[in-house]
Formats: sequence, C-alpha cells, structure tokens
Amino acid sequence: MRGKHCRSFGFYGFSASALICIGWPVSHLLSVRYLVSETISSGKESTSSAKPAISSQPESDTPLPLRRTIDRAFQHAWRRLHVRFPQLVPTPNRGDREFLRRRDVESNLATRVPEGERLQQIAMWGIEIFGPAEADSLNAAIKHLGWHKDQPFGLNTNPASWINEQRTYGTEGNLNLGHIERPGESRFLLKGRTAPLPEMVDYAHGYIYQLSPSVTAVIICFVLTESAGHAYHEELNIDRKTGYGTLKDGYRYFDVEHVKRHAVGLARTKSRTQIVKWFSVHLPGFFSRAPDCNRLPTAELISTICEPLLVGVRAQTRPEADWTRLLSQPGHKEIWTLEDCAGLALCWPESDGDLRYHAIANLQTSLLTADQLKYRGGDSDAVHASIVSDHIEGIMVNFAAIAALREIIRLLRLTPSSISADTTSRKGTTTCIEQIRLYFDRSIGIPALTSELASRSEKVHSYKWTCSTFQTQPWPREEKPIEIFEALRSRTHFLASQAQSLEGETREHLEQLSGILSTRENIRTQARMELVAVFAVILSVVSLAVAVMSVDKFSDYINQYVESLSKTK
Repeated sequence: MRGKHCRSFGFYGFSASALICIGWPVSHLLSVRYLVSETISSGKESTSSAKPAISSQPESDTPLPLRRTIDRAFQHAWRRLHVRFPQLVPTPNRGDREFLRRRDVESNLATRVPEGERLQQIAMWGIEIFGPAEADSLNAAIKHLGWHKDQPFGLNTNPASWINEQRTYGTEGNLNLGHIERPGESRFLLKGRTAPLPEMVDYAHGYIYQLSPSVTAVIICFVLTESAGHAYHEELNIDRKTGYGTLKDGYRYFDVEHVKRHAVGLARTKSRTQIVKWFSVHLPGFFSRAPDCNRLPTAELISTICEPLLVGVRAQTRPEADWTRLLSQPGHKEIWTLEDCAGLALCWPESDGDLRYHAIANLQTSLLTADQLKYRGGDSDAVHASIVSDHIEGIMVNFAAIAALREIIRLLRLTPSSISADTTSRKGTTTCIEQIRLYFDRSIGIPALTSELASRSEKVHSYKWTCSTFQTQPWPREEKPIEIFEALRSRTHFLASQAQSLEGETREHLEQLSGILSTRENIRTQARMELVAVFAVILSVVSLAVAVMSVDKFSDYINQYVESLSKTK
C-alpha cells in the first residue's frame, strides 16, 4: 500500500493506507473513490473552460490518467483486503460475486430434502469387546448397572453368570438383554433393565455374544428421540453460503455442498461421541482402553421413504438426489444389500480417522412388505429399529472382532519403535525395562484372543448363524455376488493370522531386548559391587589401623596407671 498509489492520494489530503488503517468499509472506500474522481473531473472541466487556449487535449481525456491510477489503487486495496479478510470483504470482481450468489441459491435448492421425503436418524449401535484381560471389568460393570438382579415379571437371567458359564465350557451363543430404560421409567409391559442413557436416547436394547471361550461382545442399540433424529434433515434444509478459510498466503473457499457435508459430519460426530462416552463410563472394555477412547465400533440407521442414500443402490437418473451424497459417499464395493429386502443397505464409508469403524445402514421404508411388518406391531421408527437390529447386529459383532484385531496389529507394530532407545544410561535402561513390563501387562490376553478368533474363522457355520444374507456385487459383473459372512470370515482369518505372527515376533524381540538389558545392568551392578568391595577393603584397613593405634594408647595408659599405683604404695 506504499509508493506511488499513496502519493497520488496525498495531493487531496488522505491516503489509501490511512483509510484502511482506520477501518473504513470497502463501500465507504468506493464512495470516496468516486467522489474524488468527480471532484477531479469538475476541477479539470472548470480549468479548461477558463483557459481554453492553453489545453491542447480533448476535455474528456484530461482526467483519465489520474482516474486510472485511483481505480488501480482502490482495486489493489480491495483485493488485498479480500485476500486478508475473505469472510468480511467480498471479491472485487462483480461477475464472481454474482456467480457465487447464483451458485449458492442453486446448490441450496439441490441439496434440500425434497417434499414428500422423510429423512430420519432412528438408532445408533455401539459394540464393545471383552477379552481375557477385560473379564473382571465386564463382571464389575454388570454388577454396577444392577443387571445381575432378578426382576419380577421380567428378565431373570444374570448376564455375569451366563458369561462365566460360556467361558467355562467354551461354547458360543448369545443372550438377549431385553429393553433398557432410564431408572424410574416404566413404559413397557415387562420390566426390563435400567441404566443411565444419553439425553438424545429414548430407550435401548441389546445382546451379549460369546464369540469364543474368552471373547465376549456386548452390542447395545440406542433408539433416538424424534427430535434428535431430525438433525440431518434440519442441517440439509438450512440455506448456506460459500465459506472461506484463511491460509498463510491466501484463502480457500468451501461451496454449499462442502459446508453442508461438514455440518452433517459434526452432527454425526456429536451423536457418536455420546455413545462412545456411555460405553467408556458404563461398559469399558477393549476399545475403551485406547489412549483416545474413540476406537469403539459404531453404526447408525438412517431411514428414508423412497430415495436410497447409498451409491450402490441409488438410481442413476435422479438429478434431485444430490442431497444424498452429503450423507455418505461410499465406494461401490462397500455397499451390502439384504437379499430378502432391497431397501436395507449397509456400508462402512470411512477408511481412516475416528469414523474408520463407523457403519451406516439405510432403510427405505416404502420397500418394506406387509409380511415383514406383520408381527411387528405396525409401521413406526421403533419397528424399523427392531427390523434392522435383527439383521445387522450379528454382522456388527463380527466386524467389531475385526476392528479389535486391527487395533492389536497397530499396537504390535508401534511397540518396538515406542520402546526407549536410550540404553546407555542407567535411567534409560530402567525406563526401557519399565516400558517392556507395561507392554506385557497390556498384552496379557492378546495371544488367547488372536488364537481363538483364528480358530473360529475356520468355522463357516459360526458366521452363517450370526450374519444375515447381505450381498455385494463384485467389480466383474459376471461373477456371482459376495456374501458378507464369507467376507467377514476371510478378513478375520487373515488379520488373526497376521496378529499371531506379529505377536510372536514382538514378544521374542522384547524378550531378547529385556535379556540384553538385564545382562548389561548385571554387568554394571557387578562393576559397582567391585567398587564397593574395594572401598570396603580400604575402610577395613583404615579401621584396623585406627584400632591398633587405639590399643597401643590404651596399653600405655594401663601401664602408667599401674606404675602410679605402685608408687603410692
């Protein structure tokens, strides 16, 4: 803002930098620009009329150089302000402003939920795994929730006793926990279990799955309140504007689609966080022990009337379906559709971040048949949650086992590099040994968990029994559809085998490292003991010399005393 542009304004008693520093809006700057331009034009015109013989240029060309300088200065100032404060100062190009305004209007219309469609987030699931190291934690949590007590006119099976029996005899199975409501509420005919529930939850129900003799999974379905279920619908129907984000040397802008997708992501993260916190407080297990406590596998059910949300089952010739892309953008291979009901689809859209273990289920309510609703008690959100739970809970439990194996592999890969490499000093050696001890404490149940899941992955019937018939079409259209139970089984076998191999290598590496450090520490201790022995010998010699000197002095004293006695006699 310094240089010739400021000097050109100094003639009229102000400068562009001064106006910007005092915080004048751009509209005021433009008013000043045109006022100064008109003043220059009127002054030049009066001068030309007073002295027509002196002017050799046409009257209209006289103020153009100065006016162009003023325009360039203001355009430069406006651009600099727009780059520095894009949220407050619009772009100086009027065509760009009109284009952004028109595009925002069109994008808002295209991304609104159409009339006649009902977008509802009905329920969310959370799954926790309890291995050998978390068995005591599970029993304590069940006792703390009061689920071990018998209920009159209700479920009387003690989950802790059932789990201990399954672990003792090494059998698979599942236990229905029934419906779960807040303490003091009684909305069902049979009294169920009680537990503190998040504010957005209406009620819950769940199952306990015994996958292997030492691996237990607890899945809870949280049915949301009607107001909480409208979050996505409300976010998509809010009119947004193009947003800006400042960078070091400029800015970047986010269109309406991006802003709405971000708002939907925040709403999803908010609801998922409440489920994760509930498990970390009331049913902490394998995933709750993670440093960030955010690795818990979760799922959500989103219902629509006609429009499918997932790409694999979406009609390709529906331009009004742009709003569905803001809720999920999965790849084609990640879409699993129920064989008996094309309106129920399942996917895991994210591959990294906190949502890497988050699944999305979409139910098109218009495709439900009368037979599917016949014994459910009508057509409502609670019925939809019950139908979907019956089909995806077994799948989500097996997926949680895969997630646990992936976290174990991550831990095993990070452990060797996380061990302190400074073993030259005594403090570094002690720290390294302590880290090794902590690893062995955390990995007590890993060998049993990986070996049992690897053995279970060889039993096809275990996966067929727990998984509904979801299918996906492979990339070569000629091949037959892939069953989800087979995909889960093969993935579990691969990860369990890999985890077993890594666990053995890591354990061997740490045992060797621990042996080397122990030997090195023994050598250092022996060297210190040698110094102590030398010091003890020196101290003994000194003590002996002092003692000899003391004996000589004492004998002289006795002789003198005896002589004095003899003289007195």
